[in-house]
Amino acid sequence: MKESVNQIENFSVLLNAAQKGDQKARDKMGEIYFPLVEKITVRHKYQYFLGEDAVGDGCVAFTIAMGSFAGTEQSAFENYLCKSVYNRLGKVMKNNYRHSQTETTTDVESNSLSNSYSLDVDMEFYLKELHSLLTERQFRIVLMRLEEMSEDEIAKVLKVSSKTVFRELRSIKEKVKGILFCR
Repeated sequence: MKESVNQIENFSVLLNAAQKGDQKARDKMGEIYFPLVEKITVRHKYQYFLGEDAVGDGCVAFTIAMGSFAGTEQSAFENYLCKSVYNRLGKVMKNNYRHSQTETTTDVESNSLSNSYSLDVDMEFYLKELHSLLTERQFRIVLMRLEEMSEDEIAKVLKVSSKTVFRELRSIKEKVKGILFCR
């Protein structure tokens, strides 16, 4: 990891005091490292899957890392902290996924979207709306994505690079998002 922006004088003394339970030292460590924990949870999209719990789980990982770190160097602690936060969030996401896989519905008939809504008519409506909003190439990309084609496969069909397809998908997303928020 690169050198910390916040080099702490006597880091080992502060860490040692925090590990021994000194509340002021623990609070100071929290003030210094909370932005790092928050940055990890936001940058790597954990909040989309875990919601507000992502920051809380990151703080739990910070507390555990602060108590279990055996070194004395600040940069080594920061690396240890980042690994702890990533591991904790990964485990929480894995547990959430397992939990969601074990949940079952009792009444399949009432939960089936195709029984309660006419998806074919709705899909035609949405496709017409999209067609009027997108360029021809973008609309073709949408249709191919609906057929579950990968970006590389779409690039081969359109005879463009994968980067171009990626940029087009990003543009499509922005256009659709803009329309959703305008109406």
